[in-house]
Parts: sequence; C-alpha cells; structure tokens
Amino acid sequence: MVLAYRRLVVKDKRNAQVKTPAAPANVLEGSFADVSFLAGMLVDQFCHHLPLYRQHQRLAMSGISVSRSTLTQLVQRACQLLEPIYEAQRRNLLRSKVLTIDETPSKTARAEPGKMNPSWFWPIYGQGYVSGREAALEVYLHNPDVAIDTNHLERALRPIPLGRKNWLFNWTELGAHHVAVVQSLLVTCRQHEINPYGYLVDVLQRVGQHPAKQVHELAPRLWKEKFVSNPLLSDVQRVGR
Repeated sequence: MVLAYRRLVVKDKRNAQVKTPAAPANVLEGSFADVSFLAGMLVDQFCHHLPLYRQHQRLAMSGISVSRSTLTQLVQRACQLLEPIYEAQRRNLLRSKVLTIDETPSKTARAEPGKMNPSWFWPIYGQGYVSGREAALEVYLHNPDVAIDTNHLERALRPIPLGRKNWLFNWTELGAHHVAVVQSLLVTCRQHEINPYGYLVDVLQRVGQHPAKQVHELAPRLWKEKFVSNPLLSDVQRVGR
C-alpha cells in the first residue's frame, strides 16, 4: 500500500508567502518508509524467514521499486531504534535470580528423582556428557527456581536454524548483533503471546518519545501490561479501520 498525504497550500496575497502544514512525522528521518513497512519487513525476515532479497523480489512484482541496499539500510536503522529496548531487557535478565542458557546440542536424560536406574544410566552416559557434571545436573533437585530442562529455550531458538539463509551473510559483527536485537524482542513477544507486528508498530513510534530512564517499559513483558490495550497504530492500520 502506498500512502498519499495531501496538505493544504495557502498563499498570502499580502506578501506572496506560501504556507503549508508540516509533513507527518516519520520514525526514520528523511525516509519515505512508513512504520508499517518497517515492522512488516522485520516480521517477514525474523518471524517468517523471508530474506531481504526475496522481499525485494516481492516488492518488484507489486510494482514497487526499492533497491536491496535501501532495504538493508532500513532494517539497520530500525534495529538501531530497537537497541535501547533490547539493552534494557538484557540488563533486567541479568538481574534475574536464575538464568537459563541453552548452549549445547547434547541431550541429557530426564528421570524423576528416585526413578533413575544407575544400572543402565551410567554405562551409557557416565563417560559422556554427564561425566564430571553430576553436581550441576542435580541443582534442580535442590533449588525449585531451577527448571528441569531448557525446552522453552530450544523452542525459542528454533527460528534461528529455520531462517538460516537470513543469517548466512552477516558480514559484520554489527549485522549479527542486529539479528540478536530483533530476535530477542520477537521471541519474548511469542512467550507473552504478543502480536509481533503490532508490538513493533507501537514501539518503533514510541521509543523516540519515551523517557530514556523508562525505556524498560517498552520491553515486551512490561509493554503488554502498560500499552497493549491502547497501542500506537500506523497510518495504514488507521485507514483500514
């Protein structure tokens, strides 16, 4: 959808001065890309695994001529807007009592306390992953705050291999960092049952005017509590209503 804005132009007969209202504010200064377009690109790339080159092809088939370099720059600038939210969420996570990390493809046996039979367990696992890690693997037996497994993390990380073609060409550390920024926020949206498109449309507009000291309120968990009932909409959404 292409948005056309009509602004009244008035010429003062007394001094021939021409006056017109300011153009609508945009989240990216100097860009014609509406926030709906930015949010749609991010959702297509990071949720639906649609690389930018395929988005470029789809736009071309719709008669919209935008260079691939422009699409790349738009994604980068959108990620820069989201970075303060990501950093606030990361700081909050690091203050958590328990941090859960999935950093190995190895699978460990899951048996309830008292039901593990050492006669088959140790010959199979004793010389492998479990060897030397018994104390760490038993932490959940003594600390109720520690989960027995990391299944929720494995589910959250699944979009990474599914969309691997998107990440093959992260030529710089900055590009890889931007992937982490967006995926961290969108995965959290899924965990809290938040529509990622609606979330991005809101926060991309809100982050520039939100108090910097309260940017943590724009992370998905708190955003759901404070803003989900009355989110900021794009012009496309308002026209659709």
